[in-house]
This record gives sequence, structure tokens and C-alpha cells, in this order.
Amino acid sequence: MLRFQFSLNGFETTQGADVDVVFSDFMITPSGFVFPQQFIEHIQRPIAVKAHEWRMTSLKTE
Repeated sequence: MLRFQFSLNGFETTQGADVDVVFSDFMITPSGFVFPQQFIEHIQRPIAVKAHEWRMTSLKTE
């Protein structure tokens, strides 16, 4: 899965908006799981605009 669309209420600036989040810069763990490290969020409705961009800085699996 490289992209999905969902309603986000986590950030105050995008509450209730429809957003696309694009995943990139994937890492593979020693056990073979694949995790994205970069996320770019674009609001689709009510107005089309780039909202947030963030990176995963660490991952701990057990």
C-alpha cells in the first residue's frame, strides 16, 4: 500500500477533512516487515492543499 485516503481528526488543523497520505522511503526490518518512513498529507476536501509532512525517526519492534 503506497497511498490511502481517510478522514483525519488527529491534527487540529485538519479535523474533519478528507486527506490523502502518501507513504515513501520504505525500510525493511530484519524480520521482513516493510514500514514507510516518510508521510506527506494533502487535504482533498474542503480545499485542496498540502497539510503536513513528517518522517518516522525510529521504530522498535519486539
